[in-house]
Amino acid sequence: MKNILLLLFLLSTSMLSSAFSPVVNYAIFSTPEHKSYVETYLLVPSKDVKFVAVDEGKFQATIEVTILFKQEEKIVQFDKYLLHSPLIEDLKALNFNLTDLKRNALEDGTYTLDILFRDTNQIEKEARYNKTIEVGFEKDKIAISDIMLIDSYEKKNTEEGTIYTKNGYNLYPNVLNYFGNSVNKLSFYAEIYHTEKALEEPDFLVVYSIRLSNNNNKIVQNLRSFKKKKAAPVNIAFSEFDINELPSGNYNLIIEVRDKKNKLLAAKAVFFQRSKKAAEYSLSDIHQIDIHNSFVAALTDEEADYYLRSIAPIGDRQTKDYIQNLAEGKNPDLQRRFIFNFWTQKYPFDADEQFEHYQAQIRKVEDLYGSQIFDGFETDRGRVYLQHGPPNDIADGANEPGAAPYQIWQYYQLGNQSNVQFVFYNPNFADNDYELIHSTARGELRDDRWQMRVFNSVKGRNNNADFDQNGVKSHYGTRVNEFGTNRGGN
Repeated sequence: MKNILLLLFLLSTSMLSSAFSPVVNYAIFSTPEHKSYVETYLLVPSKDVKFVAVDEGKFQATIEVTILFKQEEKIVQFDKYLLHSPLIEDLKALNFNLTDLKRNALEDGTYTLDILFRDTNQIEKEARYNKTIEVGFEKDKIAISDIMLIDSYEKKNTEEGTIYTKNGYNLYPNVLNYFGNSVNKLSFYAEIYHTEKALEEPDFLVVYSIRLSNNNNKIVQNLRSFKKKKAAPVNIAFSEFDINELPSGNYNLIIEVRDKKNKLLAAKAVFFQRSKKAAEYSLSDIHQIDIHNSFVAALTDEEADYYLRSIAPIGDRQTKDYIQNLAEGKNPDLQRRFIFNFWTQKYPFDADEQFEHYQAQIRKVEDLYGSQIFDGFETDRGRVYLQHGPPNDIADGANEPGAAPYQIWQYYQLGNQSNVQFVFYNPNFADNDYELIHSTARGELRDDRWQMRVFNSVKGRNNNADFDQNGVKSHYGTRVNEFGTNRGGN
């Protein structure tokens, strides 16, 4: 199953979120007759859509979904339908997602998969997914389908089955490729084709493993298993791993086909994310951590304080509290131990490399966003950069007439949101100190009238403007609407 996004946390806190963030994933399979088909997996957070009364005391949301497969400008496959939520009685209980699976048979070739979502109860809420995909498998070589990560499964209990039925089971996809703290099993499904043609001997091995997604590609916690198979037109790879002890991180699930001599014949991988809350610890526990000959042992006192504070942008609330206490305590030895503990818990297999990589990012934000008053990681732009990486595009209004200096950062994909913007401005026209005043990212400050602040920060401008309006009049040279920030992120 193709990975569409890296992470990911779905549900917002308000009943009717201003964002609209459907998630799309897909997998390509083949039939025994060598006909390819694409499964599209769709997910829409219930808190992103509007529920309306449809029955006495009950509410429902409806999404219009349009799925297109195109070659150049020609539409090859077309499907348009309504996706309905379950009927609910309590609008405060929106703790579920609308999900769906569609299957389309296609000839081998290159296609554009284009999916449009529209909330029928809020016409202005639309989102679009667009991706080029390759469909087809070589006929005389061993091939592996895409890997479908599974949210849950059950034995089929009817003869007919459903759209979710495969080989006697109902398989419900994990659209996000994300496994949270409460999930202890990683289940997956794939198909292996043409072993009966490509193998000289009928016996072969299917090897499963979970590995780090970075360049080390290490197998983690001995999460590796294998099954013996007999050659057939289609072999099923349906298994699971116990990931109860798997720490937070980015991983690949890998399926390999090997012959009896352990020669690798084919392989397929799928990326997934794991979020595992670490056990809580107290400052007294830090004293017990051995950092002798570790990657923090050589840090000077000043470096220990600096790199301790630099963790704050990527730490949770508890971590930030510990950092503040340790920074005020001015104990470099404890600070080194805390830094070591943070990185080894977050990346138990390559903490030193991850710390070195983060140091490079810290130096970069220092050069770009540091000022005489604040370190780069203490600024809003530095914090966003460290949390989300560099933006895909920047509209820079540093010298726009009549406006305070501002920047609009755009991320094409941020977790499960697309077209996300962050707006920063410098109301004091001094140094390099830009502050965040608006974002379409979930959990960030949002102010749809941010343009008024940017343009009314200039002395002599009309400071009695109508703040009930959501923008300012366009003028030559302005970049305020370059990324459509008024429309919000999808």
